[in-house]
Amino acid sequence: MPGSPALTTPTLDRTLMSHDAHAPTTITETVTVQTAVDDPTTVAAPKPTSLAAVAGAELFGSFLFVFVGLGAALYATTQGLSTFEVALAYGIALMGALAAVGHVSGGHFNPAVTLGATLAGRTSWRRLPVYWVSQVVGAVAGAAALFAALPASFASESSAYANLRDFFST
Repeated sequence: MPGSPALTTPTLDRTLMSHDAHAPTTITETVTVQTAVDDPTTVAAPKPTSLAAVAGAELFGSFLFVFVGLGAALYATTQGLSTFEVALAYGIALMGALAAVGHVSGGHFNPAVTLGATLAGRTSWRRLPVYWVSQVVGAVAGAAALFAALPASFASESSAYANLRDFFST
């Protein structure tokens, strides 16, 4: 019967030597092995992720990527960070976002990556607008949160800019 487990009972005969080399001892063991036969008709398909979960994951990932990366780039101009340190901040932000929500949406966090995945057939065309809107909203929210988090005196104290708006827009 397909799908039912098969039971087998092999018998093993072992001949062991006792302490006395002239008196062999025979031990018989019976082992019951249960194996499951795979039924190809009962393969469970992975449950598709809801569009709301995908949108939330992409929004969060894009937010984190822009907030951390852009924050490092802005501080690099005033604190003397190198290009390597800014790139490292972007990489750490991306890896953090991938670890946190990459399993939900695939971890695109960038409209160009989403377009490439769609052209390759890994993402459906129906989901493309959801990804793009979520990514743009997340990136804008990340930049806005960074703008709100920077103190007003940040630009004028450490650079030649008159105010934070001029500094941030550069």
